[in-house]
Amino acid sequence: MSDPYIDTCCVEIARVLKPSGYLALWVDAFRLVEGYHLRIPRELLQPVGLCAWDSMRMGMGHRFRARGDYLLMVQRPPIRAGWHDHGIPDRWPEKVDRKVHPHIKPVGLIKRLIGAVTEVGQLVVDPAAGSFCTLDAARELGREFAGCDLAYGSTS
Repeated sequence: MSDPYIDTCCVEIARVLKPSGYLALWVDAFRLVEGYHLRIPRELLQPVGLCAWDSMRMGMGHRFRARGDYLLMVQRPPIRAGWHDHGIPDRWPEKVDRKVHPHIKPVGLIKRLIGAVTEVGQLVVDPAAGSFCTLDAARELGREFAGCDLAYGSTS
């Protein structure tokens, strides 16, 4: 996805996200350092947390070799506490099986985050579902799910 497209998606998500709702935005080191997330107006979404995911496998990189990504948690104002799980570390080690999908994310972290910010029966949306591991985590926790991916269709 292009960066302008991701920006547009974030703005649209902010438009329909309930007040104090969360958006988990995966970013790589370059986008984090360059501040791409700062292009989203703060009145729509405000950064409230950052988790470094260690995929435990060496990746690509021009300067540093990437071993994962970063998960930026942003929240629609008003900013309120509301996490149910205060034991999620800001560095998350979890191997993933890239044979499932080339951009698969850590389902253990996703599951913890879904449990931390939603209640049973609430809706979890993943507009770039890829491997659909968010679907599996949401359903396991009793949440509703809607998601799609350009390459793999959609499910709900």
